[in-house]
Amino acid sequence: ATALSGTFLCRDLINAPAADMGPAELESATRSLAAACGASVSTVEGEALLQGYPQIHAVGRAAADARQPRLIDLTWGEEGAPKVTLVGKGVCFDTGGLDIKPAS
Repeated sequence: ATALSGTFLCRDLINAPAADMGPAELESATRSLAAACGASVSTVEGEALLQGYPQIHAVGRAAADARQPRLIDLTWGEEGAPKVTLVGKGVCFDTGGLDIKPAS
């Protein structure tokens, strides 16, 4: 049942309309999941992104106030356990931001 619940959550996040699933909504969903699983969540957003995550900040500068980017860190497990990091992007529909790629 747990694997199915995770599959259903991912499906619902992916299928949410872009207007309903921005960075703030994804953070809220992450916090709900963390609360249900005994995990913790921290975020880095706004000017704090300049320290360590300048590219996220640079691309997100053009985002509307309600769609400001953030880095969401969900931590679960025992303190001394081996660390596994999964990095993902693309759940939130990108409707803007700055294009920093060269024209060629």
